[in-house]
Amino acid sequence: MSVGFCGVRHRLIALPVAFGICLSSPAISQPASSSAPAADFDVVEATIDGIHAAMRSGGLSCTKLVQAYLDRIAAYDQAGPKLNAVQNVNPHALKQAADLDAKFKASGEMAPLHCVPVLLKDQIETDFMPTTYGSAMFKTFVPKRNATVVERLQRAGAIILAKTNMGEFAAGGAGSAFGDCHNAYDSAYFASGSSCGTGIGVAASFGAVGIGEDTGGSVRGPAAHGSLVGLRPTTPLVSRFGMMPASPSRDTIGPIARTVKDAALVLEAIAGYDPKDPLTAASYRRTPESYTAFLQPNGLRGMRLGVIRQSMDKETDTNAAHYKEVRAMIDRVVGVLRMRGAEVIDPMEIPDLLRLLDGSGLTRTNIYETEQAIDAYLGQHPDAPVHTFKAMVTSPLLIEPRRQALIYGVAPADRAGIRAPASNAGSAAHAGPQSDGGQPPRRFRLCDLRPCAGALAALDHRQ
Repeated sequence: MSVGFCGVRHRLIALPVAFGICLSSPAISQPASSSAPAADFDVVEATIDGIHAAMRSGGLSCTKLVQAYLDRIAAYDQAGPKLNAVQNVNPHALKQAADLDAKFKASGEMAPLHCVPVLLKDQIETDFMPTTYGSAMFKTFVPKRNATVVERLQRAGAIILAKTNMGEFAAGGAGSAFGDCHNAYDSAYFASGSSCGTGIGVAASFGAVGIGEDTGGSVRGPAAHGSLVGLRPTTPLVSRFGMMPASPSRDTIGPIARTVKDAALVLEAIAGYDPKDPLTAASYRRTPESYTAFLQPNGLRGMRLGVIRQSMDKETDTNAAHYKEVRAMIDRVVGVLRMRGAEVIDPMEIPDLLRLLDGSGLTRTNIYETEQAIDAYLGQHPDAPVHTFKAMVTSPLLIEPRRQALIYGVAPADRAGIRAPASNAGSAAHAGPQSDGGQPPRRFRLCDLRPCAGALAALDHRQ
């Protein structure tokens, strides 16, 4: 039996905390290339196991696979529905694919992520293509180093196929470098942020898997809005070295994938201690040899899962039709979890939840670390176009909604010294998130509804 999230054809149940969207059919469903990559292989909704099986059978080469994904990007990102998920494509991707083909032909061996095309959030550094952080300020900035996760993915055989658009400086779904992201299932709908491009790209089969960054939902939100699996690891598990920080006490890097197994395979490649990120010392000798080993059909038996039914937003209208629709989906998932043997505590009440969230830094009370962290990060890049948090916030290129949000990341006593420029002349993107018609994207059935199902995830299961 295949159980689908919101009725879409994916073998998973995954409700990232506080997010949910139900859409019936993808906006794109056919590969763009006039020459198919292989007679019996379709990259649409392909999984890592499926890709590797086709390669071992001789029906697919790495070069043809990469070209097929590049064809889809060309056909659907800035053409057709114009999903606007990709900032830059790796100019070396086909050469890297040819090298992997040659190695496989010579040895017959595959690394765990052999030729897996990865979509990388543009918050994470690469020394072979620009890293923009979603901002026009950094449009041509190429760091002199790779992030640790990039090195680990490449060591596992993956190809960084493209850098994906993101909410400017890691919030929202719009940025001065690109405009706004468009949901792969319906471009009129919000795609969530800030890892919007990665979520859209994986949903649209622009790559096999993706990497996002999550501070307050930026992996889980895009995954939920694209009917995908998004995993926010605990902060010590994956190195953040080579990533612009947003809130270091909560920032973490995680996979966005089509299935739970694919997410686990990516996590195996990127998790573990890194001396360049001292926080990861807490994970030293504490990570399993394999995460996929835990993916058992009966893996939910004996687990206790709590469902938080309380709203996480003071503005939530619990009588709204879209709220009730998401609630019904959560009820459905809870039933599946129980059917698979989990003990579900429903509801799990948390006294003073909103007050606790305010105190956690999830809201605008987080005024303690962002400026200092960004200044320290930019100090590592003498060639960066700007060198301080204040220079970022006062730039006329920064979209206004993001400026206001960043200013709230400064201690109140220091805000008086930050002034917005007199005008934001230039790209229409400066106006903030807009759909093609100049209107804000619709937020029907979106993350800000926050009916909040707590940590709910079931394994891929096939019967």
